[in-house]
Amino acid sequence: MLANTLTLTVAGATNSPFTLTRVNQDNYGSEYTYADSIQSIVLKIRQSKEVVNGLPFNRHNATIEHIVFATPTVLEKRSTSTITLRDSQGYGPSSVLAFWVGFNTLFLTLDDGIVVGDN
Repeated sequence: MLANTLTLTVAGATNSPFTLTRVNQDNYGSEYTYADSIQSIVLKIRQSKEVVNGLPFNRHNATIEHIVFATPTVLEKRSTSTITLRDSQGYGPSSVLAFWVGFNTLFLTLDDGIVVGDN
């Protein structure tokens, strides 16, 4: 089980690092939140199973949403990021993590271009 609080550091963000506190936990996931007078952050982590072409998969999802509250002169702003890791029976957590680390390293070299629409 993950900790009751998680720390999120965002370069250049007001009030970073953020301490996200678990507000809900059930058998299949957790929800963490942070809020102050200007913004809120919600992190949801879910575990599930799915079947693809008859093959069972473990599915691991994390979604984070950042909301900057509206002011009298500025509209509300939102950003959402998601991660989904899936592994079929027998693939194993170590292999999933190794592949994820490699993909994440590659993505970090591409992300500036991707968020402005390059493909």
